[in-house]
Amino acid sequence: MTNPRYTGHEVWNKQRKEEVLLDIEDVTLGHRTKTDPEQPDQWIWSATPVHEPLISHEEFTAAQAGIHTRRQTQPAERSPCTTSAALDAGSDPTLVTGWFTQTTAEITAAQQQLAALASATHAVLTAQQIHDMITALGDMTDRLLAAEPQRKGPIYEEFGFQLEYHGKRG
Repeated sequence: MTNPRYTGHEVWNKQRKEEVLLDIEDVTLGHRTKTDPEQPDQWIWSATPVHEPLISHEEFTAAQAGIHTRRQTQPAERSPCTTSAALDAGSDPTLVTGWFTQTTAEITAAQQQLAALASATHAVLTAQQIHDMITALGDMTDRLLAAEPQRKGPIYEEFGFQLEYHGKRG
């Protein structure tokens, strides 16, 4: 349940890649590539499914929320054993009680967060809402056609457009 492709959609931007110098003083030593996962709200989802979904988007979101909450609560749930060991070793009971109270609060907060995520719904825009949004932006085509060529490049790059020229063959 950790693969968003189970929903039938293509998903991009799940990881970011960073090149890190091995030695900032000696760049000739080269670099290493470091990858870190992106937060799910940074993922880019295809607008339409690319294959038959195995699970619904709602089921995937609920599963992710459960996994996230379990990861948050697992260290906290091990704390009672640690608490007993600390008391047996002669730790201050007031300090240990504070730890236990904090752990309980963390578990409660994680469970509330899970409940909030499970009840969250994703808004789906209707065709009319999309049309209204586009209409409110104005006619971008006319603006792009009238713009100077050197000002169009950054706009096209930001949209991710790539130009292919297919000249006539003689």
